[in-house]
Amino acid sequence: MLTCAQMRVFPVCLVLAAGAVGSGCTFYTACPPGGTNGAGAGASNTGGSSNQTGGNGSGSGGSPVVLGPTPTGMWVNETSNLANMPSECGNLSYVTSKPDEDMLLAGIAQHGMWSSIDGGDSWQQLGTGAGSAPITNRTGFIAFDPKTPTTYWEVGIYNAGALFITSDDGVTFQQLGTIHHDDYVSIDFSDPQRKTMLVSEHEQKQALLWSTDQGATWTEIGMNEPAEATVCTYPYVLDSQTFLLGCGVVESGDGNSGVYKSTDAGGTWTSVSPNEGGASAPLFASDGSIYWVTQFGGGMVRSTDQGDTWTQVVPQGVISNFHPSELPDGRIAAMSGRAVLLSADQGATWQVVTTDLGFDPTGFFYSSFRKAFYAWHFSCDNFVPTDGLMRYDFDYQAPAGQ
Repeated sequence: MLTCAQMRVFPVCLVLAAGAVGSGCTFYTACPPGGTNGAGAGASNTGGSSNQTGGNGSGSGGSPVVLGPTPTGMWVNETSNLANMPSECGNLSYVTSKPDEDMLLAGIAQHGMWSSIDGGDSWQQLGTGAGSAPITNRTGFIAFDPKTPTTYWEVGIYNAGALFITSDDGVTFQQLGTIHHDDYVSIDFSDPQRKTMLVSEHEQKQALLWSTDQGATWTEIGMNEPAEATVCTYPYVLDSQTFLLGCGVVESGDGNSGVYKSTDAGGTWTSVSPNEGGASAPLFASDGSIYWVTQFGGGMVRSTDQGDTWTQVVPQGVISNFHPSELPDGRIAAMSGRAVLLSADQGATWQVVTTDLGFDPTGFFYSSFRKAFYAWHFSCDNFVPTDGLMRYDFDYQAPAGQ
């Protein structure tokens, strides 16, 4: 049986309002440091039930989730023809939506990229054009070019090849370099030629790859990361000289987490948010601010000065450490266990806007074209789960309660 550290899950109760909790505790994708849970003081989990005593409803020092209209919608299965597809552990590894068109993208371990233009009702394999490089990795992230909608980059772990680019909307893919087994990619979008890139090596300390030729060749610069930092999975390129680095513990007690910044192309790093933020991909919001969640359900920090300084806007125990989303109206969406929360005030208060998902998700996102939240999960079975991808309709333009 896997230990908690190996599975990286721990119980957290979904808080609905001060002094009230949801129906039972759910699980975040991390183990809490020191054996405490992310719900803060006064919350416990025994046999699937929760007991709340004292506190303000979201843990010590936390702000409560705002209790709004009770969600009444249903999650709908959109796995469709991906269900039961032969694969491996990590099968449905990543799902997202393109920001420029009504298209969902899914990465299937050993079977490459798939797309859906009908909200998930059906899926078609990408990379079928002549000369396309085969993708067999477990997709970890997709980066979209903000100026050229048909161009995006896919990065993943295990199997053959880590990083691929498409410039024809997924008809063909080209492998970049010979790197292998990498978690995350960031590109210098301030440069029209997209020369500078960073890639993080999977669950390795002081392991960061740097390219200045669009990914053709790579240089290891991870040795320049602070020795006290833990695994830093999420590098972000602001420009060719300015990088951010998000660090989160893979297993408890193996280094300092948080956010670091470099202004000399990764030669040196400064801690700008010690032990807060850095636990998933950062969210660059439309107002110019950066949101970054903290490991172990530890909340979220925000920067308004390109990462020089950070302020905690969400305390521990309110949201899980998944990459947040921004709705077209500027509201921030985050997961709390198995439900989606929304904040209209930069994380100060939150409202539950979906019902219980029914499983512990791997990730989630919002599709503005479909006006719906999507959440997915993978398993360690050798096939895609039948409930791998679920949809929850939510019209961001509709009045509350409708």
